[in-house]
This record gives sequence, structure tokens and C-alpha cells, in this order.
Amino acid sequence: MKRVGILLTALVVLSGCQTSNSTLVYECNIDQSINQISRDRNGFFAFPTAAPTVKVFSYNGAFNIRDFEAGEYAGYKLEKSQQQQQIKTVKDFKVIVNKGDYYHDSGKIIEIFSPKQKTISLFLIDQKTGKTDSLQFLTDCEKKYIEIKNRPQHDDHDSSPEYDKNDPVVNG
Repeated sequence: MKRVGILLTALVVLSGCQTSNSTLVYECNIDQSINQISRDRNGFFAFPTAAPTVKVFSYNGAFNIRDFEAGEYAGYKLEKSQQQQQIKTVKDFKVIVNKGDYYHDSGKIIEIFSPKQKTISLFLIDQKTGKTDSLQFLTDCEKKYIEIKNRPQHDDHDSSPEYDKNDPVVNG
């Protein structure tokens, strides 16, 4: 009986199941040269200079980043690119989305997640000029699940995130 319990535990761990109090995060390196450009421009997507890495939380196909100097950023739901394409909103340099990447382009904010390259790119665009007001480039993004400890329970809302099994960010 003890062997069956150990076997079942091993299967759960190997199958990638997470606990109900876990959250999907990507731990990413901050590209310091791009971060400095954002800082020089007083951009929204700037991290403190001492920060070498950041945790990017994933909820329902959208990213949430909490450590920007200006505050928290809650992203948009990402779509899968069916072909390589250029983002035409950005006028001051060429931004390409590769086939299989996930992206959002509202004309003002552009997000690109490349599971293959393990990168996340963020752009805040001045809609009058088409130039980049703020940008950020995160590299070596590793997918992990972290357990949320001592999370309070509230009757008025669901305190544990639900994962859509078809979510591109979860499965990327």
C-alpha cells in the first residue's frame, strides 16, 4: 500500500499538476541596457537598477508584472501569431512577431511572448508619433509554479486562480 501511495505521488509530480494554491510565474532576466533606456526616458516599463530578475505572473492568458518603479502592470490576453509579421504601430524601429509567438497590439501597448526564445517584450507607444515611450525586454524566462502561502479566503470572490488548460501562456 505504501508503494502505491509513493507511485501516485510521483505520477502527480511528473505530470505537472500543481496545487490549488499555486500560481504560474515566469522568472526572467531583465535586459539591463533596455532597462536603462526606459529609465532614461522616464518610462513606465522601468525596473530599479539593482533588479537583475523579475517574476512575471500569468492569469488567464495575460501577464501581470508587479515590480516596475511606476507600479503594477496588468497585461492583455495574448493571441497566437499564425505567421511572421511586423508590428506596424512602432515607427522608430522594426518589431517582428514570429509564427508561434503570442502577442497583443492595441496600438498603444504591445506585448510579445516568445516561448521558443523564452522572451517577453513590452512596448508603450506614443499614438501621435508612433515612437516608443517605454520598452522592456525580459530574457531567459523559465516557467515555474509557486505556492501561495497564507492566502486569505474571502466569501465575496474566488481567492485561487483557475487555469484554462488551453491558455497559451500556461502551455507556451
